[in-house]
Amino acid sequence: MISTQSISATCIESASATTGRFWGSIEAAYGTLGLPFDASMRTSIPAYLDAKPKGKFGVHRYDPARLGLDESGLRNQFADYIAHYDVELEDG
Repeated sequence: MISTQSISATCIESASATTGRFWGSIEAAYGTLGLPFDASMRTSIPAYLDAKPKGKFGVHRYDPARLGLDESGLRNQFADYIAHYDVELEDG
């Protein structure tokens, strides 16, 4: 079963919850998934995120070496993506 709260949380963790463009994107995502979206979600989603701060249950670190991958090679391969989307890199 898909949790609408977790879908929303995933979509907005790094976005500003106050812009119309943001909410339009969330509503469109719900529509694409065939899920209902109502006005009450504009307050319940941010409340859910406030109650579930990042790192509440610890931190998960991805280790490319565990998968037989080279971290510097991955960073080079995805350099354009990282730059375009201003991805914050973990210390490696």
